[in-house]
Amino acid sequence: MYNMLVVDDEYLVRKGIKETIDWAAHNVVITHEAKHGEEALAIVKNHDIDIIITDIRMPVMDGVALIRALGDEDDIGIVVLSGYQDFDYAKQALESGAQAYLLKPVSNDELVSKVCKVIVRLEASRSRNRLVETVEGDLTNITRQLVRDFLRGHIDHEAFVTKAASYNLPLINCGVALYVGDEVDDLRGAHAFAAKLTHQFKVNDWLHYDVYDDDEHLIIIDSDNASHVYDAVCEALQDADEPVETPLMLGLSGVFDTGHTMPKAADEAKRLAQRKPYRLINMVMTPSGELPLKPQMKSVLQHIAEHYHENITVRSVAEALYMSESNVMHAFKDQLNMTFNEYVTSYRLTKAKALLRTGKHHVYEVAAKVGYGDVKYFSQVFKKHLGMTPSDFIKRVGTS
Repeated sequence: MYNMLVVDDEYLVRKGIKETIDWAAHNVVITHEAKHGEEALAIVKNHDIDIIITDIRMPVMDGVALIRALGDEDDIGIVVLSGYQDFDYAKQALESGAQAYLLKPVSNDELVSKVCKVIVRLEASRSRNRLVETVEGDLTNITRQLVRDFLRGHIDHEAFVTKAASYNLPLINCGVALYVGDEVDDLRGAHAFAAKLTHQFKVNDWLHYDVYDDDEHLIIIDSDNASHVYDAVCEALQDADEPVETPLMLGLSGVFDTGHTMPKAADEAKRLAQRKPYRLINMVMTPSGELPLKPQMKSVLQHIAEHYHENITVRSVAEALYMSESNVMHAFKDQLNMTFNEYVTSYRLTKAKALLRTGKHHVYEVAAKVGYGDVKYFSQVFKKHLGMTPSDFIKRVGTS
């Protein structure tokens, strides 16, 4: 059924259009009515409308203003009703995007005929749009597979260039490779963050190849300045609306200056990402180094990684590393922008999720393995931070 909106300041006109025509026989249902253009705009914004029948002269916002305001809504068919004296208005309406107009008084047969013609044009337009989306989607998948084949050595550079030309794919001959991974095998966190990045690259008008499958996610960016890309990735990490489900593994290669060496850059990015030393901290690994952390902070993180399954506290860490408790607490706030307890809890939950995903352990066993002697308390912490119980998490993983 096609949803139709009738816009007219006269109640009896709206009532007549609605009740004197068997619209259902023409696969149409009048879902909404409006007294003027402003009301109509609010309805279109909040509901799916396929067809609008609108008068020209109305208070608050007339029909021409309404049609102009709907300029971007090219998926709506519009029929205009006007009096003879309003012909100039009707002409403006047609120039602004209306598909048909009728002079009042309007017979039911004329109105139905115009609406049916608008439906035919609307369906033709929608069919073209669906075809374009299908072709563009197929081309995107084809080019992604082409770049993937080149990066994995399935085709050589000459074949890549030839096929790229046949698909009208712009070539990147100088750039950097970015590997995006996460701590679990399904890569959901990696794909979500990579989607944010590729959107930002589009906004910046940076040519890039977005290449991914079930095993890895790579982005090749057309840039001769790796630091610009590094800054963009770091900014995306800081500006994320919500944290990714698992800590990310990010590797950024040096600049490759010829298309032949693009696969080597991709391999370098992946190797760098896998060398990430602190699993819970999102950092971008580059050939020149890692996230700058002071030696004492690195020692604390290493100690937590080795003892997180024990009854670890600020005091126990401070004593083990010959530091003051105050220094430990301030180190987390100053360098990681989180508290000691927040870090330990996140680290334990990351380990717990990895264990639960294997399906080899009971919840109480996982709780014990990550430092929680009380399984009930473990479940409470898990639900507080992840929005579900460990049992619910297992079910979700099992059905994903």
